[in-house]
Amino acid sequence: MEELILEAPTQGIIACCECGAPILPNPANMCVGCLRSKVDITDGIQNKVSCIPVEIVSATSSRQTPGRMQMMTKVRLVDGVFIWTEPHSKRVKVKLTVQQEVFVGAILQQSFVVEFTLYNQMCDDCRRAEAKDYWRACVQIRQKCDFKKTLFYMEQLMLKHNAHEKTTNIKPGPTVLPTKHQYSQQLITHDTKSQIYDYKHTFCVDLLCEVTATAYWKDAFEIMCQPKQLVEFYVLEVDELRENKMQPGHGYISNRHRLADVWVVRGNQVGQSDAQTFCCRTHLGHLLNPGDTVLGYDVVNTNINNTSFDAVKAESVPDVVLVRKSYDRAQRIRHRQWKLKRLYHQEDTSSVQNEFIGFMEDIEEDPLMRDKINIYRKNDKDRSRARNAHSVSTITSEAGDQVPDGPSLAEMLDDLDLNDVEMKEVVEHLTPDRLVYDPSVGRSKSTFKPDTSIHTFFQSQNSDYLRSGYDRGHLAAAGNHRKSRNSIDQTFFLTNMSPQVGRGFNRDKWNDVEIHVRRLAKKNRNVYICTGPL
Repeated sequence: MEELILEAPTQGIIACCECGAPILPNPANMCVGCLRSKVDITDGIQNKVSCIPVEIVSATSSRQTPGRMQMMTKVRLVDGVFIWTEPHSKRVKVKLTVQQEVFVGAILQQSFVVEFTLYNQMCDDCRRAEAKDYWRACVQIRQKCDFKKTLFYMEQLMLKHNAHEKTTNIKPGPTVLPTKHQYSQQLITHDTKSQIYDYKHTFCVDLLCEVTATAYWKDAFEIMCQPKQLVEFYVLEVDELRENKMQPGHGYISNRHRLADVWVVRGNQVGQSDAQTFCCRTHLGHLLNPGDTVLGYDVVNTNINNTSFDAVKAESVPDVVLVRKSYDRAQRIRHRQWKLKRLYHQEDTSSVQNEFIGFMEDIEEDPLMRDKINIYRKNDKDRSRARNAHSVSTITSEAGDQVPDGPSLAEMLDDLDLNDVEMKEVVEHLTPDRLVYDPSVGRSKSTFKPDTSIHTFFQSQNSDYLRSGYDRGHLAAAGNHRKSRNSIDQTFFLTNMSPQVGRGFNRDKWNDVEIHVRRLAKKNRNVYICTGPL
């Protein structure tokens, strides 16, 4: 049989398309040197990164550190090694090796060095203490209007974002005059090396702003009615408009409201034979029913001095403009399960209290406003106080208490106030199994077995008392009584005292200390004394 010899196929050699060097065939048809000169896969990756030093090094934080670098998600990290640097240089150098597909089937691998700079950081309190940047500022917020709901809303925003934590005092001010202020800045010194500028700031405030007639009448601002002019009306009949004819080019129609023709009468004229009945068209058709009360403006009986209003035809002016549905305030307060926090806890006048209650009613009806503030759930004490204050309702409907839907339980927060909870001091009870009694020594030299469940701070306070040679409440002659008196006084604040009635017990000295502790108990209500034996 003839032997068949097959030769292995040889791989061809091609020339690089850039430099002409012989290379093996690849998808780019370029040598490695030309490929690296044309494509840089590390372009865009940060080579200098700042980080915070950590006391405990973990594998999780080490893996996350390269991930903080930009453009690292577009390459594949293959290897990374640390390069030695001086510890005091606050520099950490890492050599990273990455891969990326540059052409179809061509993967390029490249190494580069990243330098991490360590920056020490301090908390806000330490930063203020080290910088010695103490300053005092007094901020006044003024509003020119007839109501304070805007200030109440701003108060709730401050509570939500904890803007009042760094303040020393917040209090409301009386009604003041409008002001006009000017600000000027003057350069005092300038350091060209450190780029430090010293300026002199000057504020000039005029307490009374005089608006000239020329400036006012150039762009006069007028209002026809104010919220204090709202009148309560009683709804007699509601006729909802089912078909609304729209002309071509009509704008957007709200789906939250419904048009209806409503017949109303003033609330103070209900039941009178000569009561005047008004018919108006309102957008509150989905809320009003016969027998409800609604707030609106009595345009017929209101004196409006406005040239634009006088130009409107009489048949186009409505008799009544209904604004919002009205509910019984006593019922709303009694059924309200939530409350708001206040920045100051001083008693307000009756007018301010009424305005704040009106502000809470606006929050109850506006869910968008509730999303921007914190609402807290009432506790049992607040519910009973509100129930007793409004135990008698003025008006009750036949269908029962009708109040608007307020905030849900999901919107309320639990009000945790440490001052409302009766806080007790750490109490350490003395039991026979905690005492280690040695028959070879006297009762006055018995030792106390420490309790490891007590906080270390209180253990250190108790250890001072234990070194004096006294048992807990056992005042036999063992050591200097005056020297250990301070440690005894501190211990009485932290523990219940039980005298050990036994051999060597001195009743007179125990009575002396007991009187002293009872004096302390009058000053601090959280101190409890137990004088019974074990």
